[in-house]
Amino acid sequence: MDIGCYCINFSRHFAQAEPDATSAIGRFCQGQNSVDELTTGTLSFPNGILAQFTCGMCLEADNTAMLCGDKGYLEIPSPWLIPQQQASYSMSRELGNSHSKPTKEIYHVDADRPLYALEADGFAAAVLDGTTPKITQADTMGNMTALDQLRAEVGVRFDEDGA
Repeated sequence: MDIGCYCINFSRHFAQAEPDATSAIGRFCQGQNSVDELTTGTLSFPNGILAQFTCGMCLEADNTAMLCGDKGYLEIPSPWLIPQQQASYSMSRELGNSHSKPTKEIYHVDADRPLYALEADGFAAAVLDGTTPKITQADTMGNMTALDQLRAEVGVRFDEDGA
C-alpha cells in the first residue's frame, strides 16, 4: 500500500491504458495479518502490454524500472527518487540489422528543483491558484482501482474503521 502505487502509476503511464487484468502475490509482516511487506504484481493491458513489478519494505534493490520491447529497452534508475541534477536514463536499441549488437545511449536530465518540491508546488498551485493539476482525477482513480484490485488479490484487508 505504500510503494506499490509508484509501480502501478509508472506502468499505466507508459501503457497509456488501464489494466484489464491483474494478479498479485504478497507476504505479510510477521505477527500482523494485514500489513504487506513484499508484493509481486502483474498488470495486463488491452493493448498487449504486460507490466511486472516487485516492491516491498524489506527489499534491498536498486529500484531500476525497465521498459522492454522487441527492438530495445529503456532503463530508468529509480524513477520515483531521481536526483535533481544529472538524472540519467539509458536506451538500448537495434540499428536495423537484427544481427548487430544493440547500441546503448545514456541521457541526462536536470530539474530546477527537487522532485518532491515540484510535486508540492504543483499541488499548491492547484489549491491556491486554481491551476489544473498535472495528475487528473481520472488518473488518480485509475491508479486506485488497480491498487485496490492488487491489494485484494494479496489479501490486504481494512477493518470497518478504515484502518
